[in-house]
Amino acid sequence: MVPLIDIAVESPRWTEAGNEGEDPLSLDALVEAAIGAAVARAGIALHAEAEVSLLFCDDAFIRGLNHQWRGLDKPTNVLSFPSDEDLEDARLLGDIIIAFETSAGEAKAEAKSLAAHVSHLVVHGFLHLIGYDHEEAEEAEEMERMEQVILADLGIADPYHGTAPVAPGGEAQVPNEALETSGKRQDHSLGEILPGGMSRRLAGS
Repeated sequence: MVPLIDIAVESPRWTEAGNEGEDPLSLDALVEAAIGAAVARAGIALHAEAEVSLLFCDDAFIRGLNHQWRGLDKPTNVLSFPSDEDLEDARLLGDIIIAFETSAGEAKAEAKSLAAHVSHLVVHGFLHLIGYDHEEAEEAEEMERMEQVILADLGIADPYHGTAPVAPGGEAQVPNEALETSGKRQDHSLGEILPGGMSRRLAGS
C-alpha cells in the first residue's frame, strides 16, 4: 500500500525548469513512483492511513534546517525526519525535504538527469523514514543495495557505480555532496516549518 503523499513546493525553481535541456519535473508522478517502488521492494506493512510529507525547497531553506537539527551550517541535498512511532502504527511516517540548487548541481556534475537524481533522493529519504540508516558500514551497505534495486525497478541506473564506498560511521558518499543523515522527528509538521508556497496531496493506494 502506497501511503498518502503530501507535497509542498517552497521554491518556484522546482516548477520553472529542470537542468539545461530538460523539461520541468513532474514532481507528483516522480514522487508517487519512487515511494511506490520503495514500499513494494521493502515489503513493509503500513498503517491504512499512513502519510508522508515532502517539501521541495531551496538551499537557503534547507541550510536553516540542517543547522537547526544537525548543527551543520550548510545546505545539503535531502533531509529526513522520521516519526518516533512504531512503523506499523505510524499515521505520519515523517518528512522528506529536498533542496533544488544542491540537487540540480549534483545531477549536472554527475551527468545524470535531474529527474533520476531526485528520484534517488526521494527513495533515500523514504528509506530513512521506514528504518534504514547508514551510520555503520553494514547498515549503509544494506541501504545502498536497497536503493540500487528500487532505482533499477524505476529504470534508473545505479547511482553508486564508480563512486567512493560508504565510510564506516559516515554517510553514503556521492560526488559533490553526501546524502543526508536523518534526524529524529520532533513535534513539528511541514505546515509549521513551511512559510508559504504550494501544497497538494496525492491519494494513497
